[in-house]
Amino acid sequence: MRNPVAPRIAERRSLADARAWIERWPALVRAETIERAEALGRVAAEAVAAPRDLPGADRVVIAGYAVRAADSHGATPYTPLPLPNAVAVLEGEALPAGADAVLAPEAASRDAGGRIEALAAVTEGENVERRGQSLRAGDPALAPGRPLRAEALGLLAELGLERLRVLERPRVLLAADAPAALLEPLIGRDGGEPAPTAPDLVLTTDPHRAGILDLHGLALRPGGMAGLGRRDGVPVVLLPAEPLACLTAYELLAGPLLRRLGGHAAALPFFRQSLPLARKIVSTIGWVDVVRVRLSGGRAEPVAAIEGGGLVAACRADGFVIVPAGREGYAPGETVTVHLHEARDDD
Repeated sequence: MRNPVAPRIAERRSLADARAWIERWPALVRAETIERAEALGRVAAEAVAAPRDLPGADRVVIAGYAVRAADSHGATPYTPLPLPNAVAVLEGEALPAGADAVLAPEAASRDAGGRIEALAAVTEGENVERRGQSLRAGDPALAPGRPLRAEALGLLAELGLERLRVLERPRVLLAADAPAALLEPLIGRDGGEPAPTAPDLVLTTDPHRAGILDLHGLALRPGGMAGLGRRDGVPVVLLPAEPLACLTAYELLAGPLLRRLGGHAAALPFFRQSLPLARKIVSTIGWVDVVRVRLSGGRAEPVAAIEGGGLVAACRADGFVIVPAGREGYAPGETVTVHLHEARDDD
């Protein structure tokens, strides 16, 4: 029968040591071809070249009147000039044949007969995007190694590209002991996918499943029982069994590693806000403390100090403060950096 007692921790390692260990793992290089509609948030595996000019023809930049610039020369509010060939156009339309500029609505008026006249002169090409001004056929449209946002997908659609190569999502094996309900949403957020076999990363709360532990026991609260190791050449993150400690260790260790494997930035994926502290936070030199806080009245108030701990504190918090190892905490009124669970305005 397996001994249920965890190995003794001889020495607490620093969070900096853990981050250095994480940084030694390179991004995966496996790629797959997917539909553009499925590419939001994925990482481009290779450069995407423009298959054609963009725009494909001269197009209008602002709504107004397409004109020949020469017809407007000399026009002023006191000496308006008639524009018999002016054509009303909308932003994004192709420039009509014979026109070479667009007159803004505020620089135009109508005479007594309802005809368009210019109140100011425009120059050739004004308010017009020329063919190929943004991209020429063969130019790089998207660089590899960057997450694909909505604007990138819009650009691909403009270029008529329906499929592209992206890095595969890292495969994460959740050991049977790991809390799937807590971890699976975080894995999805960080670009991974749960997989029962052939994993790129293993998450477990059982030190006996962690393989060779390179680090076990961190100067981190909560989450001090976390560890980092290897099993069959695959990185393993040992997470504490207590839920809040498990969540904290995931955010500071497993999440950055998973994002790194998937080609994303390893930095914490939270908005940050600087706020004064409503109540003091006590820490110990040499330890990193992660304190859940609630925002109220333009201040950050430690949740655990008023409502208890565990996932209850995390659910009632708006974010968390990381107290670095070199500090003994923060005094009331001192400005702290809050990592927000979501972007929000203060109450």
